[in-house]
Amino acid sequence: MNCTYHIQKQASSICKAPHKCQCQRKLCVECLYDHGVDIIKQTVSIDRFRTMVIKKLQESKLDETSEITSQRMNFKFIISKFEIIITFGKNQKNLQNKYMI
Repeated sequence: MNCTYHIQKQASSICKAPHKCQCQRKLCVECLYDHGVDIIKQTVSIDRFRTMVIKKLQESKLDETSEITSQRMNFKFIISKFEIIITFGKNQKNLQNKYMI
């Protein structure tokens, strides 16, 4: 992807600093120096940024998977409790019918 301001230059970094203005985040080498942020602390290469995004996405998917597993276990627990209650009710009716006769 090319720089918005320097069409002939390719964007090589992403700015991580919080922006209050309309500054661009994709920076070519020239924009990187003109941007006015701490280059070491506030910018990251596009490849490293891509890796960071993929890692965060995978972590969120793992969290979602564990949440789904937890909800599935809770659902199975509730279903088993209902089955016990229904079975108890049937047994109670059978006993009442047996001793009423």
